[in-house]
Amino acid sequence: MAGVVLISAAGMGQIKDVKKVQGMIGGEGANFAAARELIQGALTNDETKDLANTWYVAGLIGYNEANAELNKVYMGQAVDYNVVGAAQQESYKYWLKADELAQVLVMDKKGNMVMDKKNVSIRKSIADKMLEYYQNQGLLGYAGSFYEKQDYASTYELYKLYSDIPNLPMMQDEKMQNKMVRDTVYQDIRFSAGQLAYSAEKYNDAIVLFQELVHGDYKAASAGEYLYSCYLNLKDSAKAYAVMDECIELFPQEERFIQTRINAYVGANDYDNAIALLDKAIAQNPQAQYYNSKGSILSMQYKFDEAIEVFKQGLAIDPNNADLYTNYGYVFVEKAKKLNDEAGYLDDAAYQAVKNQIEAAYQEALPLFEKARSIDPDNYDCERALKSIYYRLGMMDKYEAL
Repeated sequence: MAGVVLISAAGMGQIKDVKKVQGMIGGEGANFAAARELIQGALTNDETKDLANTWYVAGLIGYNEANAELNKVYMGQAVDYNVVGAAQQESYKYWLKADELAQVLVMDKKGNMVMDKKNVSIRKSIADKMLEYYQNQGLLGYAGSFYEKQDYASTYELYKLYSDIPNLPMMQDEKMQNKMVRDTVYQDIRFSAGQLAYSAEKYNDAIVLFQELVHGDYKAASAGEYLYSCYLNLKDSAKAYAVMDECIELFPQEERFIQTRINAYVGANDYDNAIALLDKAIAQNPQAQYYNSKGSILSMQYKFDEAIEVFKQGLAIDPNNADLYTNYGYVFVEKAKKLNDEAGYLDDAAYQAVKNQIEAAYQEALPLFEKARSIDPDNYDCERALKSIYYRLGMMDKYEAL
């Protein structure tokens, strides 16, 4: 007969088994192991594997087992939270499939494509139970057992499942959303999920989480750092630098991003872009560290006079910055080295004139290094430079003292 869907005897048997499973998992005589075994046929049968109810009932097994374990507390018995978490994790995954199937539209009597009423009810029931999981945090308790074993991949999966609950399709009702507070505790769990994925070297998974977090209000700058590192670990330097450029715009007060990008530019001998970025940073937020970096880069390019002016500007902001004095001193050291390299091609008379310039450069560097060491006696770079200059200038008493 046209319009009648015929179900085979095998299909009818599986539908009966699904109903039988529901009877096996309630009350004191619940047999969860047998129920799991019985439901497998319906999950693979062609006539029942695409029914939302099949997967919904499969999820009820773990749900009922988790609740049965939790109820032990009322009887003064010890609760095994690993049993609770494992059962919740199992049911969660079944319900994701059930919800996917429940959203398939069917044609009603008026020819409109709508969701089947039974499936609407299933989605509502799943949402209510997922809310319970969000509130009792059994998944997080289960995650702890894996974290203790340094199984970061499994810990990540459970943190991710838990923190995904508010984002699930069946949870988007306004009333339901109001019951799931996304406070700093939730945000920390979400961030921790990203860290766990990173520790488990699941970089693509971590990227998804940190891309979400970098545009939020919680540890956004730290999320940016992780995102950058993820792409570096995936050998995708183009995306890593794109992330760093975005973070510089998002967090202009964060020196770390600017400095990391500068180091990348310098590593690629792209001094022009490095200087341009530093000039932009100085215009927005003048800091001694930016002047220090700019002066050092100018010195690397043998632009000694420009570098000297930049270091002076930095010291005007922070007159007790040992690093500024140290790198300022190195401007004259580099100038002396360059003069010495060039002197090899000169005649004796010209060489003597350059030799005097070299000694003058070291004389100018000396008080700068001494000032740096007075501020920071443990500055190894400064101490090493001073030893060299004292020896070169014949100041053996001070050389021996060091």
